[in-house]
Amino acid sequence: YTATNLRGIEGRTYHLSVTIEGIEYTAESHMPPVVLIDSLSFFDFPMLDYPMPMVHFQAPLGTENDYYRLLVYINGKRPNTRYSILSGDIMDGFVFHQQISISSDNNNDDEEDPLQQGDEVVIELQCIDKNSFTFWSTLAGSDNSLNNPTSNIQGGVLGYFSAYSFSRIQTIAAW
Repeated sequence: YTATNLRGIEGRTYHLSVTIEGIEYTAESHMPPVVLIDSLSFFDFPMLDYPMPMVHFQAPLGTENDYYRLLVYINGKRPNTRYSILSGDIMDGFVFHQQISISSDNNNDDEEDPLQQGDEVVIELQCIDKNSFTFWSTLAGSDNSLNNPTSNIQGGVLGYFSAYSFSRIQTIAAW
């Protein structure tokens, strides 16, 4: 579920409590302050016929913004991407230049490249808490294993609860 009419407040901790058939499921998530994206460029990857989006931003000094998730939209749709998550917990004030891998929907050689000249590209930088980062990190690592990702929901269910701040940047693909 996604709350579309609920607006969080940066710096607050949010709590989830759901009771189903007498079983209570709880979670909490802290919403870090927003980090603004500085710019968006395109990285020419020699093995591909199209460049990869690269987002640039600086982690603020202090420990409240240490974990990030990046989403990419091309012409309003999410292409196939790896889980783009970043940890800055030991890189206070670090300037990130993060390439975002995108790929075609399948391995069909006749398919169009996922990024074309003139496409609208939107990058969303989500500032997430450590528990959300752990979920996405363990999910990415569970591709070839029998393990489930680490959930921040107590009560024996799989999933995550997250309150996050975000910034977005938009451009038209040109190279």
